[in-house]
Amino acid sequence: MSRVEFFPYPVGRHALLLTYEVQSDGLELGDGRRILATALPETGSVKVALTVSVQPGTLERVLPPAELENPPVAVVAAVRSVTSRQRQAVRLHSADGVWKGLLDIPKQDLYREISIEPVLLRTAPGTDDAYADHLAAALAFRDRTTIEVDETPVRTGGFLEVKFDDFRESASPKRSAEPGLLYVLDTDRETPVLWLNEGVDELKAVMMATGPRGYNLRVRDAMFDTIVSQVWTSLLSLAVTNLALLIQEQREAEDDSDPLEALAADWQQRVISFWAPHLFAGTRAEALDDVIAAASDRRLLADLLDRVSVAVQKWAGTAKAFNGLIRMRDREGV
Repeated sequence: MSRVEFFPYPVGRHALLLTYEVQSDGLELGDGRRILATALPETGSVKVALTVSVQPGTLERVLPPAELENPPVAVVAAVRSVTSRQRQAVRLHSADGVWKGLLDIPKQDLYREISIEPVLLRTAPGTDDAYADHLAAALAFRDRTTIEVDETPVRTGGFLEVKFDDFRESASPKRSAEPGLLYVLDTDRETPVLWLNEGVDELKAVMMATGPRGYNLRVRDAMFDTIVSQVWTSLLSLAVTNLALLIQEQREAEDDSDPLEALAADWQQRVISFWAPHLFAGTRAEALDDVIAAASDRRLLADLLDRVSVAVQKWAGTAKAFNGLIRMRDREGV
């Protein structure tokens, strides 16, 4: 159901324009509204410069004439991330007719999606009843801009596809042979497929749950952690193992070509490229060199696989999912 807000005073709907620019070293802009932060160290911060311009004529619409000479207004950017449980207001400063500020959030506190909503607010009470007269009244705003940080943990396409199937009635012998499983990872395709068993009562409803909170959300987060940790560990371990075998074959054939580019499956290249900065410090290129070096040495390969487990657990937010269940158990809210 759609929702429309009505204000008892003049406002400027869609009267603000938000633009942003990545400032942190190690951050890149991906396709669409996506910030790639995988090369940023976990101790670093996601820093994004925000600029908001106010559509001409807006102040004349939302303020009484007596206040136009020295408008009692400010612009803030309301920043929210449901997935990271982050919420803050970034105060912007007026400069050369626009409002500017810096969004600065530690990377370890932020993942998946953030939304930024610019709002023009009153900074002092007014005296004209025909206009907004209370402190912090919203005078103008714009629809939220959503930015995706890194990849979502399980993304359709790219690394793998996610599909539902009733394993009890599945046409796949592999899935029908195990009707009680929650999921099956199929890596025999050009793009791996994560099959979720909709024959398990409530699994589909829980995994498709949306919204900021609720019991289904807590269960979904816990199940998501269980599934995604195993899936990523399997995919990355398989890719690293194949990389190690390929490096050995290249040595025997005295082939000095790039082993990562020589991997037969494109998804394995993408998985290693995505996870390399989570496994080793430095830039993505430096981390990839470290992965190849570790895969080239049998003495280092075991340590590399140990790093996989640690990186996946940290990235998937295992501790947060557990804490959420404990809060639900102790009835401290969901």
